[in-house]
Amino acid sequence: MEYSYESVLVFVGDLDENAVKAQIDKINAVVTNHGGELTRSDVWGRRQLSFRIKKRTSGIYAMLQFTGDKALVADLDRQLRINENVLRHMIVARDKFAPDLAPGAHPDESFSFATGDEPAEGFDGAPGISGPAV
Repeated sequence: MEYSYESVLVFVGDLDENAVKAQIDKINAVVTNHGGELTRSDVWGRRQLSFRIKKRTSGIYAMLQFTGDKALVADLDRQLRINENVLRHMIVARDKFAPDLAPGAHPDESFSFATGDEPAEGFDGAPGISGPAV
């Protein structure tokens, strides 16, 4: 039975654009070898890590969506664990009722506060809390 999965990966920050694409192509090869399909891949770019991971302070974030069976997830998880270019990864099953919250998922819609550009009424923008600033 095929399920839909989503994976967020953090690659080492030293990789260039071509190396990141090569890593995603390797992941795509694993997915297709198991009869799955890579439906979406977004590279979010290089970001500062909030804490050191394997003596690294920056990483390149990527999000992948794919379909496949449970054997694919087990093999992909194993391969990502032994890959030296992957600092962290997480694979989760996608809920068909959950909205797609990935950046760029809805390019025509942009985030805005409830009343335009201003935060909702309340203390420090928190709804329902009011009072003088301390």
